Amino acid sequence: MIYTISDIQSKLSVIAYKYQISKVYLFGSYARGTADEMSDIDLAIDLTGSIVSGLMYFEMEEEIKALFNIPVDVLTVEEILTGKSYITQQLRVQFLKERIVIYENRAITERLLLS
Repeated sequence: MIYTISDIQSKLSVIAYKYQISKVYLFGSYARGTADEMSDIDLAIDLTGSIVSGLMYFEMEEEIKALFNIPVDVLTVEEILTGKSYITQQLRVQFLKERIVIYENRAITERLLLS
């Protein structure tokens, strides 16, 4: 199954709101518009200001993966931007080039800017 960006946004919005996530980015083949039947969904979650901590991250990740009938890679923006491994460095280049904001909680973003 191939999802539209709108499908992905609407499925993620409830979970993103529940965990008070400031932003969710889509990158990879779905962001490029080249997704096919073999594609997975690549997401980067900005946890700045969220309630997610410790094991709650894995709970959130499982909830996100359960929304879709295809594989989903869930990474944090922090691990993409600060990771030192070769794979992470390659993901960083791809993420910075292709990312699309598919969810933003403006109240959290504004609160972070004011603090």
